[in-house]
Amino acid sequence: MFELRHLRYFVAVAEELNFTRAAQRLHTAQPSLSQQIRTLEAYLGIQLLARNKRKVELTPAGLRFLGEARLALAQTERAVIRARQSGDVEHLRIGFTHGLIVALLPQLQPLLRASFPKVEVNARSMTVADLEQGLKDDEFDIIFTPVASKEYEITSHRLFGQALIAVFPKAHPQASTSGGLSLSALAAEKTVVDVASMPSDVLERLNANKEHAADNTICEAENFFDALGFILSGQGIGLFDSSFLRLMPAGLIARRLAENDIQVEVFMSHRSGLTTAKQNKLLKISQEINILHS
Repeated sequence: MFELRHLRYFVAVAEELNFTRAAQRLHTAQPSLSQQIRTLEAYLGIQLLARNKRKVELTPAGLRFLGEARLALAQTERAVIRARQSGDVEHLRIGFTHGLIVALLPQLQPLLRASFPKVEVNARSMTVADLEQGLKDDEFDIIFTPVASKEYEITSHRLFGQALIAVFPKAHPQASTSGGLSLSALAAEKTVVDVASMPSDVLERLNANKEHAADNTICEAENFFDALGFILSGQGIGLFDSSFLRLMPAGLIARRLAENDIQVEVFMSHRSGLTTAKQNKLLKISQEINILHS
């Protein structure tokens, strides 16, 4: 007979890839755990784990089943919490990257108040990787990022695109010129990029332009704030999406790229298969907001 505990046992083994550690995590005996996994595989009629004396691995079917098992457990836990908190204030938990929380949240907030008058909005900013993990761990209802998720458990919806801008100190030679700054001009300078938020296709295009440049160095910052520090200390020209304009401190100049076809897109993501009425309404609201020229 298939029970919810079989999912918990399987997820523990799949994450640990070791029956001994999984048994310790579940506070159960290893022989009993092994038997429960065999019972689950027999019920499903498929092999989820390939194991021998040396290692445990997920089969392709096991990898697909893992995502669904996690979603089922998260949904069950959420149902229990909501049943226990039926009289409490309802929350909408939203995650943003550091630039988008400044660019997007101020425009979303009044619309959220109008659409969800009885819902308290909790917003936090993190890196893309941390946002996706938080979404999978049920720490967020939805997240806003500059890249579509490649995770099986996450569904992403494209909202709009943002122009790219070059950012540099006022003392930089480029500050005395006007108009759009071309990628070729940017390629001749050391370029600071927040690799956690910049899509791979933009980085590839920048690299292609730098291939024959005199200074083809790309300074890869691990986060938005490191990138800003590098630029302020004169270590190069920064490349950001236009949401940076709301954060730009005094002493810096911003110029849009001349190539209008290069954009950083904005996506709203939620857990696959768990779309709620709130998420659908928020998606509709978000699609009406375009910060390309803000």
